Amino acid sequence: MDDFTPKDKIRPLPSLAFVETPIARQIGVGAVHCVEYVDIALFMSDPGAGKTKALTQLAATRPNTFYLCANNIQRSSPAVLSRLCEEMDVWCRAERATLMRAAIGRALEQRGPGVLFLFDEAQHFDDGVFETLRGIHDEFGVPMAFAANYDMPGRLSKNLPQLESRIGFKNKLIPTREDMEAIATANGVTEKKALDLLWGIALAQRTKVRDSPPLWRGPSLRIPCKTLNKAKAIAGHETAPTVEHIQQAMIEISEGLRHE
Repeated sequence: MDDFTPKDKIRPLPSLAFVETPIARQIGVGAVHCVEYVDIALFMSDPGAGKTKALTQLAATRPNTFYLCANNIQRSSPAVLSRLCEEMDVWCRAERATLMRAAIGRALEQRGPGVLFLFDEAQHFDDGVFETLRGIHDEFGVPMAFAANYDMPGRLSKNLPQLESRIGFKNKLIPTREDMEAIATANGVTEKKALDLLWGIALAQRTKVRDSPPLWRGPSLRIPCKTLNKAKAIAGHETAPTVEHIQQAMIEISEGLRHE
């Protein structure tokens, strides 16, 4: 479909900078645990909890930390090993799993202790990938953390008991109002009515997935963050978003309009 919006009128929305939310701090605690105890961590959450932003920030700011997202690569062992080689700047003469694993091992020995692997959306990996990564952890003593959905524990128990027994840190990442307020106040929103509105949007993303016993998914920070992002654009860079800006952003998002 043609886009009839003049290109000179399209303005990119200002991105929301990383904010150290309580969830981000929980991930940081897990990372410290992994490195100190040469352990494996599992972070679980529903979509929109903010785990990806926290993981990528950790990889960007902590030395010898390497981030891979299963959504961006093929889910087989050779593909994951190839991406690890790429991220670690490791050369391997052929993309064969055994050769790449050995090359990664040599790189880990050269870098010494403190290397940390972060695997996001890990529920998409094949079981063989997890076995390969477990083997790397066992052989080379590299700490690693997996971020996945709530289906992961059942899968580990059923299909991957060896990996499950090696996970020494598990954490459920459930967004709270404190997470939302940390993001909002960092972006200039301090009015209680505005904070109430943003948290209300987060709560509205909850969905019931089971009646007995009751099981809910959410809340999610994704839509309120998108709303805040658009509200900032409506308000302008020099003005903090107000309730009115947030309400207007909600209308535009719900109607699928482009802010001009």
